[in-house]
Amino acid sequence: MSLTSFQLLAADRIPAAELHALACAAFDDYLIPLQLANVNWPSFIARQAINLAHSRIALQNGAPCAFALVAPRQQRASWRLAMMGALPAARGNGAAAALLQDWQARARQAGQAIELEVVCANQRALALYQKHGMRQSHILSGWHAPALGGISAGLPPEILSPSLPEAFAWLEQVERRLDGIPLQTLPACLRPQQEGLQAWRLEHAQIVFRCQGQELLLLSILQDDPQQAAAARLLTLLRAHYPLHSARISLLQRDDLGGLACAEAGFSRHPMQQFLLQGQANEDLSDPSRCAG
Repeated sequence: MSLTSFQLLAADRIPAAELHALACAAFDDYLIPLQLANVNWPSFIARQAINLAHSRIALQNGAPCAFALVAPRQQRASWRLAMMGALPAARGNGAAAALLQDWQARARQAGQAIELEVVCANQRALALYQKHGMRQSHILSGWHAPALGGISAGLPPEILSPSLPEAFAWLEQVERRLDGIPLQTLPACLRPQQEGLQAWRLEHAQIVFRCQGQELLLLSILQDDPQQAAAARLLTLLRAHYPLHSARISLLQRDDLGGLACAEAGFSRHPMQQFLLQGQANEDLSDPSRCAG
């Protein structure tokens, strides 16, 4: 089917409930299904820093069949493809390719680099992205650790507890300096969910976390240092300070920016991983002559 048989519409042009239903149906049989009530859809869009005006819906015969949701970075000239999917009946009909090429062309026109994450085991999606010129830049892991048990240890005085505005400003400075930090671990995605968040800092390492029941949810771990000693100490002290809490880190951690510290602090790597794929603003990645495979 020709790509021109699809109409592409800005995602803010359709009702939120319709977009939510499309996303849930597209991810119903995915490795990680989207189990999200309609009432929570607006907060999900905010937590992913998605700009619906930059996002697109593919229509076939006037009905939505696929979507590509875009999250522009504020501190770097880059557009993240935050979420992309197609209804089962629309897979393989060219809708995804049409959306990808449109996203690439609009980003290139705006002078933006492009990026996305894909679960390593999702070979179908990975092949599609690579065919359209996206290149693997980093592996992203999740980590988990059991509760230690025992009595809470106090914090040594060298551990700083910056306010959230201070912690977010620190992260934005690092983001401007370093490429390829997952957007979900940065202020654009943390601000909409900051209730209950805390930040700890030691030297050039910082963690942002939340106590969620009997679990510590770590949303951001960052240290630009091959040794990662400060980040490892932060994580070790965090577990000791909350000995009755298990700890979890989503599939967003680069080894070179804090992942090695997770291993040093007694965390286990999640068996599922993601690839961070990137492309440059000045490249025509939709040019078939550049496509791999």
